[in-house]
Amino acid sequence: QPLGAHRRAGTIKLGPLPPRHRRALIREVLGLEPTLAAQVEERTGGNPLLTVPLVGGWVARDALELTDSGFALRQGEDDGLPGDIHTVFRRRLDRLLQHHPPAAKEDLEVAAVLGHRVNRVEWDAACGREGGPAERSLLLEALLDDRLATRTSEGWRFVHAMLRESLLSTAEQEGRLARHHRNCAGMLERRDPGRVAVAERLGRHLLHAGDLDRALSHILVGAERQVTRAGYQP
Repeated sequence: QPLGAHRRAGTIKLGPLPPRHRRALIREVLGLEPTLAAQVEERTGGNPLLTVPLVGGWVARDALELTDSGFALRQGEDDGLPGDIHTVFRRRLDRLLQHHPPAAKEDLEVAAVLGHRVNRVEWDAACGREGGPAERSLLLEALLDDRLATRTSEGWRFVHAMLRESLLSTAEQEGRLARHHRNCAGMLERRDPGRVAVAERLGRHLLHAGDLDRALSHILVGAERQVTRAGYQP
């Protein structure tokens, strides 16, 4: 008989830490400098069970150095995820994907390529397989039920940025990442041909797909747009 079914037992559901408590954990307890602390807060989504091993991985490989404002990553060190965190997310995803078609894994990887926040229309268009939208609706419900995603006005977002990083890492290791970026670039070109507002995103996808010549022209257009929006006068 499960412990929770005992008459004297109770269940307490723990959600993410409130923002002020996240900052207290990361800044005061772990002693990170402000920029790195903000990055950790965003990536972990307020989950201390992810925060501690992430920072612990940096400590284990001596990647941190003490500065006047707290611990920072040493120059030249990457902020990649420790293997144990990748393992945690991959196991959760494997359990979730057992109940979905094989293509669901790649659908999630495409979502990760699109960004931390996923526009549902763009997601469907970038995946682009028959029967996919209905299957992706079921996949999204499973993500929401497993508290790996939350809804937004345009679609949904990953609860943990590290979950997205793990999906991107898997896609790269298994040789699918460039193809996903090509599909996302094609989706943007079909949906918004010539639209300046998506030039920067389009250029970024083309860059990761290996199409450097086309990427550069779009990145330049995107940069000019940012300068114009900022009102910069040379």
